[in-house]
Amino acid sequence: MPRSTSCALLIVFALVAGLSAEPIHLPIFQKRSTERRLKTDYSSPQLSPRQSSDSTVSSLNAVLYYIPLDIGTPPQTVELVLTTTIADIFIVGIECDACFSAAGASIYDSSKSSSAVNKSIGNPKNATFEPIVITDAFDPITLTTWSFTDTISLGQFTALGADVFQVIETFGGVFGTPIAGFFGLAFQGLSSFNTPPFWQAISQQVSIRDMGLWFTRRGNDTLGGDPEPGGVFTFGGTNTSLYTGDIEFMPVTSNNTYWSLNLSTITVQGHSLSVTPSTSRAAIITGVDDAVWISGPPADVKAIWALVPNSSEIFGSSGTFQFPCSASVNISISFGGRSWSINADDMNLGPVNSNSDQCIGGIVYGNTTSGASVHWSFGLPFLKNVYTVLRQNPPSVGFGELSALGAGTDPQSSVSQSANPTSSTTPTGSDTSGSVSLKHAGWTVLCTTSGFVALALFLEAY
Repeated sequence: MPRSTSCALLIVFALVAGLSAEPIHLPIFQKRSTERRLKTDYSSPQLSPRQSSDSTVSSLNAVLYYIPLDIGTPPQTVELVLTTTIADIFIVGIECDACFSAAGASIYDSSKSSSAVNKSIGNPKNATFEPIVITDAFDPITLTTWSFTDTISLGQFTALGADVFQVIETFGGVFGTPIAGFFGLAFQGLSSFNTPPFWQAISQQVSIRDMGLWFTRRGNDTLGGDPEPGGVFTFGGTNTSLYTGDIEFMPVTSNNTYWSLNLSTITVQGHSLSVTPSTSRAAIITGVDDAVWISGPPADVKAIWALVPNSSEIFGSSGTFQFPCSASVNISISFGGRSWSINADDMNLGPVNSNSDQCIGGIVYGNTTSGASVHWSFGLPFLKNVYTVLRQNPPSVGFGELSALGAGTDPQSSVSQSANPTSSTTPTGSDTSGSVSLKHAGWTVLCTTSGFVALALFLEAY
């Protein structure tokens, strides 16, 4: 039988059989940052976090949440921060001398990848590149990069010829061991290069509807030098062992940028507050320094802390509040549907200083300007209390109540105990750039495009 006929029959068999790729469940690791990973531009016209002259408050470092990713042929494994505030993939290259403060990090060497293509103009060694300023509402950063395409794999999901940006220069100290870059989960509108993010590039050829996020709670202790369990990232579905009941979805309110919702009500110590409608857009954020907080417009934040007995703004902090460490701050949030409670432990970010009986509150000033695209940011103090689902079509964010397992702290066990996570990954649609390779149940599905969709299936022995 001619090879083309054989492939055609296999394609028909696959479509009839409903071949699909199962979702993958990747452990998220966490490590407390020893330096500011992203520099915050407090003059940002979008969301400007609190500034502080208090040495204790300003030294409250972010926790890095990162996942492993393979790039190149043969694959090189790198650890990338999982962030919802940028859309691109940035990976430190061996040419970045200033990045070698990340001792022990896996550095991308494009010269060792047979599938790497440098798209930058001219001879890379002699080319002059303009710095790229990644400006989002949270943590602007300046990088100089080379534009590459290469093979990128996240579990069994592989994008051939995917866009990746190799960092050759940074300003202000960006990366720290073992972090080698960023894995963007935002929409294409936030791409510095107007290219589809990895998850959108994959889903243009294979139906990838959902991405699930769960973050473990470890209190506010200082993490050691070794990576710690941080959560679970599910690509292509959800992890049903981590939540109970139905996921409540609300439509995304931003235009192809952030995973944002309209905040409707905040309940503080049993008292309900309606937020200002004109400044109610709230972004779900991970992977930036400001994800350590919940931040919002000053008027609303003041109203929140006014309901907490004996709380006060920390002197010189411009929007960071303190309250007695012996007290519990009880907060719940609604985005127009059900109300989601935040554990009081997550509202307490630790003592203001080592000798203080006052603790730092988890809600701070955010927006101080008009015309912002987002007004609130909901980081880890909120996300540790729900199972979060980012849905591509229709664009929406969903939250679920944590199961008994999800309310625990061991993401490794949750991966092994996942119970039939939902997914839909049958080949659909067409794409004009790149290709996608999927492995499932002994089959390899290679999806390539050149004005049309061509599928080839090969039986593999495992």
